[in-house]
Amino acid sequence: MQVVQALHSCFLYDTVSFLDEARFHRLLPLLVSQLAAQPPTTVSALFGAQQTPSAAPELGTDLFGDAVVSALVQMAVTANNDALWKSLNHQVCLTEPCGPAAHPNAACAVPDQLLTVFSINLAALLPGCALCCVSDSALPQLH
Repeated sequence: MQVVQALHSCFLYDTVSFLDEARFHRLLPLLVSQLAAQPPTTVSALFGAQQTPSAAPELGTDLFGDAVVSALVQMAVTANNDALWKSLNHQVCLTEPCGPAAHPNAACAVPDQLLTVFSINLAALLPGCALCCVSDSALPQLH
């Protein structure tokens, strides 16, 4: 969790172009993979019942999921590049939670938060974002 929070801070206070395109593509799969990961047991034990303000309120008290979502959103904001945002959105949409303790809403929270931050600039990508959050059980109903 500390690594994810440290990356968020690096992205937030990046004034020296730390997050260039090469670093973006190296860090993206590592952060996105955390959306499907189960939170470390130490994080669950320490912060399980604690409430904090969240970048993604629908995640509730899932501090690990909140930290990952916040880092990914700040990464996109710092990158300030539509092509990189599309890459981030694509990888997030392909993420599936693994196991009952994974973050089922985190993959949907990232595009939602990005649309909130960028508003109309990314509205054209909304259909792709919406489809990534459709559950497998709802897919047969779409036919």
